[in-house]
Amino acid sequence: MSTRPSPLARRPERRLYLFAFYAAAAGYEREACVAVTKALGFLRPRESELRTLRARGLAALALVLVGRTEDAIPVLRDLKSSAREGSRSAVFGRLVTSLVERRDGFRVSPEIATALEELRTLEWAGIARMVENLPSALVAPRRTQARRRSTAFSA
Repeated sequence: MSTRPSPLARRPERRLYLFAFYAAAAGYEREACVAVTKALGFLRPRESELRTLRARGLAALALVLVGRTEDAIPVLRDLKSSAREGSRSAVFGRLVTSLVERRDGFRVSPEIATALEELRTLEWAGIARMVENLPSALVAPRRTQARRRSTAFSA
């Protein structure tokens, strides 16, 4: 029987990123944002270890899910500058960036489907399936405040 601690116990930021993602997917915005903030405090800027890059992608995705796309952009920028072009992390970053654009009201990019397929060929099918199975309301374009106000008072 091994007494070695699990990867999650050795790397608490990984546990925080996973918690942030699950909290965001469940609609717990405050808890997700707190977990992302704490987890980002563990990481050094421009660190290029695969797990760190994946964690940054999950953090950005969690922020997108709770509608905090403006907070996801710097995380994605750091991911892009650290990930090797064509790597799984770079493709994951492109996917989340496309989701940011979609969430912010730009038209749906074919990049989403392309990135999902690339993740499968790069052996990150689990991440691709996770994103595909998100409820569409979490990644759908947000309505602007003006639209919300105008529809709230319509008869």
